[in-house]
Amino acid sequence: MAGGRVGVPLVVPPVGPDIALPLPTAAQLMVQSQDLDAEAWAVAGSYMSEAYSVSTIKGLDSGYRAYLFWCHEHNRIAIPASPSTLVLHYTSRKHLSLQSMTLSVKAVALLHRYYGLDSPNNHQAVRALLKKHRKTVPEPTPKTALSYDDVCEMVRRADAHPHPIKGERDAAVLLVLFATAGRGAEIAAASPNHITFFPEGMTVIIPESKGDQFNEGQTIFVDRTDDPRFCGVSRLEAWLEHNAGPSLFPQLTKYGKIRPGTALGTTGIRSIVKSYVALIGYDPADYGSHSTRSGFITDALDLGIKDNLVQQRARHKHLKTTHKYKQTKTESAPSLMKWFGA
Repeated sequence: MAGGRVGVPLVVPPVGPDIALPLPTAAQLMVQSQDLDAEAWAVAGSYMSEAYSVSTIKGLDSGYRAYLFWCHEHNRIAIPASPSTLVLHYTSRKHLSLQSMTLSVKAVALLHRYYGLDSPNNHQAVRALLKKHRKTVPEPTPKTALSYDDVCEMVRRADAHPHPIKGERDAAVLLVLFATAGRGAEIAAASPNHITFFPEGMTVIIPESKGDQFNEGQTIFVDRTDDPRFCGVSRLEAWLEHNAGPSLFPQLTKYGKIRPGTALGTTGIRSIVKSYVALIGYDPADYGSHSTRSGFITDALDLGIKDNLVQQRARHKHLKTTHKYKQTKTESAPSLMKWFGA
């Protein structure tokens, strides 16, 4: 089973005498495929699992592996689990974020459902413990927003990079992240096939998104801005003259040469943002790949762009979520209006 937390192997913990089926994979848990035979799962399993985002599957996989490993290590029966087992297990993971704990709890519930058992999470003591966790877990600290002016200053540093190819790629990453109000994972998963250029701008297909659980794809249009140096469309066009590979932003060697067949990944995207943040004098610890997303939303709202248009660009289901991204008022170039055709 791919994925899962590094260092936590998939182990077989103690199970009840009535548990006959082999342990499922995280993907099988998500689609509850115990009624499928091996041939059917081999043909359709990976296709069905694509109904869920990669991050959801990975998070569930991590929680699932951790649960099995903990039960193995403490000689606790994992299936069916007693309330005492779950109280002890969840207490050992009380440091987790709310999202990670939610996926851990879901993994346990799905595992029991897979074997036709009721979820032990419904026990009063377990529910009380999880309620306590929701109340006490600290809210994640949002990354500081990067305004359009900040991004332009970072692009200037990229243009001065000693390896021109790397500078060209990094400038395109920064501007595309900002112009699309994109998440790092969305940009990392994109390919040149997801981009269509027009004289007025470009369409960008977001193949996988946090808000697109069934991976139907989301399409946005990005207009060109007046200055091609700081235009996401123009800089992406320039970058793709160098890159003919399958990923939109591949990895590079330390000498600035493209590694064929590679993709930058979310860690690489975040590293680019942090490295250029440091070059313009900010503390990298306060910033990440979400900083450009927050900055775009903040700038757009400050410039008077209609709320619903900003919500559409951010691909939020609820306007309330969009407003949560708005940070301290910034002074940003009016040319940002161009990205909304204004």
